[in-house]
Amino acid sequence: DFKYNQSEKLKIVYHRLGSDADKEGSLDNYLMFTSFINKKTGEIYQLANLPSFALKSPSDWDQDRYYIEEVEIVMPKFVESGEYMLMSGMDNSIRTRSVYLGDITVD
Repeated sequence: DFKYNQSEKLKIVYHRLGSDADKEGSLDNYLMFTSFINKKTGEIYQLANLPSFALKSPSDWDQDRYYIEEVEIVMPKFVESGEYMLMSGMDNSIRTRSVYLGDITVD
């Protein structure tokens, strides 16, 4: 559960598969993000995962390595309370990929 004005930590583990040599393995210009999708209204609250691309660009990540990112989140008051689908994703303005992590409650 995420409570307003209370810090919550979310740990995300990325596993780099493939290489930039093949087109499908390229991570050029990708940004990582976390999404909260309200199950009732469909409204989306999204935040960028800065450590995953600010310290070392995904295109520079080593193949077959795991990267662990811990994101500290304080849910803003404008996000409606309720049930949310929690997603982690990446986007490069052409392709977007998201992984469903589970349901959470915001109150």
